[in-house]
Amino acid sequence: MLFLTGWFFNLIGSFVNNKIIKRIIGLIGILILAWLAGTVSVDHSADTAAYMRTFSMNPSTSIFESGYLNLSYWFYTNGFDYTTFRTVTFFVFYILFYISVNALSNNPNFFILIYSFFPFLSDATQVRNFFMLTFVLMACAVLTKRTFSRYLLAIALIYVASLFHSAGSIFYLFVLLRAIHFRKIYIIIPKLIYIITAAGVLLWATGSISLLSQYIGSLSFFSERNGISESLQTYSAGIFNVYTIPMVASYLFMLHVLQIIIKDKMDDSTLTEKDESLYLLFLIGAIGIPVIFSSFAFERILRNSMMCGIILVTSTTTIKNLKKGDGVKYILFSLSIILGIIAEGYLYDIPGMMGSYTFYILKFIQ
Repeated sequence: MLFLTGWFFNLIGSFVNNKIIKRIIGLIGILILAWLAGTVSVDHSADTAAYMRTFSMNPSTSIFESGYLNLSYWFYTNGFDYTTFRTVTFFVFYILFYISVNALSNNPNFFILIYSFFPFLSDATQVRNFFMLTFVLMACAVLTKRTFSRYLLAIALIYVASLFHSAGSIFYLFVLLRAIHFRKIYIIIPKLIYIITAAGVLLWATGSISLLSQYIGSLSFFSERNGISESLQTYSAGIFNVYTIPMVASYLFMLHVLQIIIKDKMDDSTLTEKDESLYLLFLIGAIGIPVIFSSFAFERILRNSMMCGIILVTSTTTIKNLKKGDGVKYILFSLSIILGIIAEGYLYDIPGMMGSYTFYILKFIQ
């Protein structure tokens, strides 16, 4: 099977020392994922069916953000069908995605191994979110060196990202954080994240989570999409999902792992600008913690940032550098991935859950 073939090759690539061979293997793996994502059947994905129905809509409808609508409408008006549009764009964006991962990671093959299980399936269905995330990763790669021109380019890339999905707007914070002394952020923000988590639990437990509705609705200021304010306020109506807890726990486990990695790198004086950029992007995901208690629809905020955590962990992990005492770190990392898989519903073959079409996306079932 194609998915397993790509996964097996990248498993081998994780042990290869030649950088060129590693990158070629990684490219093959990412192109396989692009093909699987681009050819998702509309019969087995509610999101894909919805995108197909809107494929012919004029950008003036503003049913989605303008970047996505203009791109899809160009394909439509030039005689391409939806499957061609989807396949071509996924190949283009996955290549850009892979270029960014290579710029940020020392071990892209190991990243692809983990990413193939989580959160690839979500990216394969949430098209606009994945396109947005690709531009955010490009901005992250750009700001591994801090110059005025790179700051401007990163801002431009995040702006383009927000044209594909409004959630991209929160990553303007990344540019701000890159301008602040890193050690201060490392000390202060993780403590704030635990406070934010406690506040979210408290609001949910006391039935006060709907207080977030008005605040969340104000986020529509950043979006061109019609009806976004009403949608956001509907999302924040106080409906709790049982998968919220594993999603938040997954993020917090990853946070703890990254805290260990960053501390070790600081102690060894091996902390790089790449490490800092990935870590800061990960921290931004904490914005999603209080709002995810109001609606699981906001899980993508946590999941998107966790992508950066996965890149950072896999980049610093090789068989050669494993040392005594790393067991706890990698157990927590494994738990984070497992909880993420559970939270995203990849294992549940029931209507409305990802598990109901996981095997179709991976082409295990035609």
